[in-house]
Amino acid sequence: MNYWLRLKERLVGAVRAIELVLTLFIIAGVLLGSLDLVNYLKLLSVSSFAAAYGVFKDFLGHLLLLIIGLELIIMLVKHTPESILEVLTITVARKVLIYSETFLELLLGIIALAAIFVIKKYLYSDPLSSRTDSSLWHYISANAHNILFYFARRANIRSNSGCCLARRSFIKGVQVVVLSFYRQ
Repeated sequence: MNYWLRLKERLVGAVRAIELVLTLFIIAGVLLGSLDLVNYLKLLSVSSFAAAYGVFKDFLGHLLLLIIGLELIIMLVKHTPESILEVLTITVARKVLIYSETFLELLLGIIALAAIFVIKKYLYSDPLSSRTDSSLWHYISANAHNILFYFARRANIRSNSGCCLARRSFIKGVQVVVLSFYRQ
């Protein structure tokens, strides 16, 4: 049993080493490919007005391909879902900008980009993860008060002093419950 575990760890290490070598090849390819950008700029400066569109389209396609290569390097190093979504975003954007000829291709590309953005927003974003406890406290106090004040107004609660005191104590109770749940 222990032998299989060590073999599995060695295989994972070998795969990581191969990924590192491939990453180095991608870096070399991006560096060599970036030299072509200078040639595209020279060609763009001497081309006629009619040919400039095609040259610029080729330039932009090459540039976005280099950016995809850089994002691929990040994806191979980090191994996170966010880096995969970044590669997909730039790849679809390149396809839409450079190679879309018909309206249907353009529409499908826009739908694909929208789907990637929805995935980024709702599956991989945690707005409270970067907050400290003190800023979380202020975040909860400001928003809980606004939300509860809104619902109290909607329920036609009169704003006499006793009701305001009860509402303030209720808000503090909500803050304590939410913070204790967050700290667990």
